[in-house]
Amino acid sequence: MRAISKKFIAGTLLTTCLFSAGSVMHASQAFAATPNLKHNAAVAAVNQSGFQDSKVVKGCAKVLGVDEASVTKELKKGKTLSQLATEKGLKKDAFLQKLKNAVATSIDADVTAGAMTKAQADQQKNILPDHLKKQIDNASFGSTLVKNDPTLVQPQNNNTVATVVNTNNENNGLIDINNHWAVKSIKDLVAKGILQGDQNKRFNPDSTVTREALAAMLSRSFNLHADTSAAPSISDVPQDRWSYKNIAATKEFFDMKKDPQGNESFNPTAGAKREDVVVSMVKVLIKKKPSVTLMNAVSADNLLKEKFKDEGSIPVELRPYVATAVQCNLIQGDAQGHFAPTHTITRAETATLLDRMLSSNTVK
Repeated sequence: MRAISKKFIAGTLLTTCLFSAGSVMHASQAFAATPNLKHNAAVAAVNQSGFQDSKVVKGCAKVLGVDEASVTKELKKGKTLSQLATEKGLKKDAFLQKLKNAVATSIDADVTAGAMTKAQADQQKNILPDHLKKQIDNASFGSTLVKNDPTLVQPQNNNTVATVVNTNNENNGLIDINNHWAVKSIKDLVAKGILQGDQNKRFNPDSTVTREALAAMLSRSFNLHADTSAAPSISDVPQDRWSYKNIAATKEFFDMKKDPQGNESFNPTAGAKREDVVVSMVKVLIKKKPSVTLMNAVSADNLLKEKFKDEGSIPVELRPYVATAVQCNLIQGDAQGHFAPTHTITRAETATLLDRMLSSNTVK
């Protein structure tokens, strides 16, 4: 790997590792080990807006044997979930039970995929029965489905990032970041129009970042756009999904899965794992800064064996990227010397990483 510029070496990314060995969260840490993990998980679960209605739509589609886009289209016309079930010959009670089982299965899958903790899943499943009972006959349910991620600002045009208008509140109106360790980075990205709070003026800093949200953050942070004349086909991301353009613009930076037929899937709602973030950031770095090159497999293996106690858990195809991140001083192990590749990251941690990459001018 060729030498990296002095500006990069002296930058804040060198002095601040992504996976810090520190035990106390601080604004100078990105993916630090968190002593209050259970507390943060509970906060994240509470901060999430009651329930992820995308799971309800997905579950409904599965029960009715149709695609999600069709369900969303009918709901936005004002139809209720129970009406959709009736049209398919299902009685309300039977449909409600099947829907509950389908959504619960989706929640469990998120736990397995690392998208949420067991505690978060339990909270989601606890409110599930009441939530479904309220929504099944709710004619306005379709109008509440989020077309655009409420925590991300849509660009005003294809070349610039939207500007968030500052309020009198020094935190741009956000009410849940005043004493947070990542408050500076969050405020910086909100001011740049990359992120914003939800409709309740909450940023939800300790909530998990999904893969599609990470794609949106990357595309907006580094002004990445897809070639609309050759829009890529992604099996689990329809073109009318809010994140489609962001994913299309950044898919080259992500680990994509292919089925036996060669169809690519992105798994948009899964929690973004540390390995996802490292791979994506290194790919962006390599593309934006040609002086950085990917380590070869042998050198990568040797470095990772020296650096991490759990190096064997890092997938073979991702090891050169993780090793390159280590060589670039982007990451270190946690207090126990682990990389923990499948651990998910939070909005605050991602905001801190992106803010440092942008403010240090590492990536142009």
